[in-house]
Amino acid sequence: MNCTTRENICAEIRGALSKGKTVVLVGVPKPSTELSWCAKDLNEIFMGIGREAQDMHARSKEYEEELDNARQEPEECMKIDQEEEAIEEDEDEDEDEEVMMYHTKISGAKLAQGAKKSNNARKFCMTALDIPCAEGSVPSLFKNVAEDCTPELFRRIRFKDEDKEKLKVAKMEHEKWSTRLKSQSNWKASIEESIIPMARNIDRDDWTDMSGHRDWTIAGSAGVVTYAHSDAHGLGTAVSVPVGRKIWVLLDVKAVNDGKGEKTPERVLTQMDSHVAFAYIPRKEDQMERMKNRVNEAGYLVLDKDSMMFMPPGKAHWVLTPQPSIAIGDHYLCFDTMHLTERAIVVNERSKRAGTNASHDQVARAIIRMAISMAVYKCGKKVLRKPFLSMARMVLHVELYTSDFVNKESEEAMGELWNARLVIQTILDHNNIEASTCAVPEKAHTFRIEHMKGLQESESGKERRLKLENWMPIDWKTLEWDDPGLQTVTVPKWLKDKLVQSW
Repeated sequence: MNCTTRENICAEIRGALSKGKTVVLVGVPKPSTELSWCAKDLNEIFMGIGREAQDMHARSKEYEEELDNARQEPEECMKIDQEEEAIEEDEDEDEDEEVMMYHTKISGAKLAQGAKKSNNARKFCMTALDIPCAEGSVPSLFKNVAEDCTPELFRRIRFKDEDKEKLKVAKMEHEKWSTRLKSQSNWKASIEESIIPMARNIDRDDWTDMSGHRDWTIAGSAGVVTYAHSDAHGLGTAVSVPVGRKIWVLLDVKAVNDGKGEKTPERVLTQMDSHVAFAYIPRKEDQMERMKNRVNEAGYLVLDKDSMMFMPPGKAHWVLTPQPSIAIGDHYLCFDTMHLTERAIVVNERSKRAGTNASHDQVARAIIRMAISMAVYKCGKKVLRKPFLSMARMVLHVELYTSDFVNKESEEAMGELWNARLVIQTILDHNNIEASTCAVPEKAHTFRIEHMKGLQESESGKERRLKLENWMPIDWKTLEWDDPGLQTVTVPKWLKDKLVQSW
């Protein structure tokens, strides 16, 4: 990259990510504190306690048993698999999740010792996942590229005490929002009356950080394999490998009806079905067969201490660990990758998150806060139209993309949703964009994916998934899946003063 400043580097990385490209930086500076594969460093990473780990040999044994059962009783195995993988959305059923036989706990010292003793024989094959990162261990460039890091804004502003009743109204009026939007004739006037002002320069002790537990450390011995998946909830992923080496295999999912030709709704829907079918594969199917039948091609990257990688939202990948390794990663959201985030969330929800490996339920509120932050950080600026419209759909119709958002969230969160919708609708109105551009898709009446017919799901989950069966990307007639386009929208300058008083 021909960049000289951090700001330019971040802008160029975001530009490549917005087109669905994976970015690798080589020759990166060494971290201030260097790590090594030893008991001392692993104990510090584990914070002195045992961490959940996967025993890959036990996992392999269980998988082989499932394959044997599937060959004998394929229909019964499919039923069991769907019951295990489907996400139960009914809040009344709060059963403990079954722990697989290959899950165990291990200390940093034992992991270090076991990996060193059997590095060649591979009798020991174990990985500890999703350990919270120590302060200062995540490369600062990861945070600089992310645009959903809004703690500074939301730690310093809050709703006024006298507006608490408005927050209750915002929660009660949620389901009437679509009607309210259609009834507004003069939006610029109505936003002055409807906005719930937020006051600045407040040091808040009770603020909620929507970054959540996103950064992570993974420590694993040689031979560990992470099978094909995409990261959850439309988050992009950034990774560095300060110790050892990771082979990151990027997968190009084979789409039915792909290639040149007229873009018809049915063709676009079948392309989307291919991504959903790839995500929702019962475990009885052999992983290599899964790759052969559903992937056009695969490319790989070798990551070590001299490199770092940024992967766009929704990218299917497979990770191999050829030697004892420590990886440090983070997840991010960006304004210009919102079209990729939206598509990834739709794939996740339609496949009941079967093709992901984690849960990040704070994403919906993080996107809502990003919409609000546009009024402050993007006022008077231009943003890409297609990603913005994807963000608009996810905010205006949040209940379609996130299960039970209204019932689970606080009154303050509903106030933020109210304001975010006003910000979005104001930008749409300012740029003469019809609300129908962000319309909710019509409900489908049949399963588009044949092998998902026996899916176990709640009524509310089924209703939401069926609506997403007919989901179409923004500007599907003129732009390819990953293309954000060149068209822009302008955020009005005056919007900030209406939202945040005395800024």
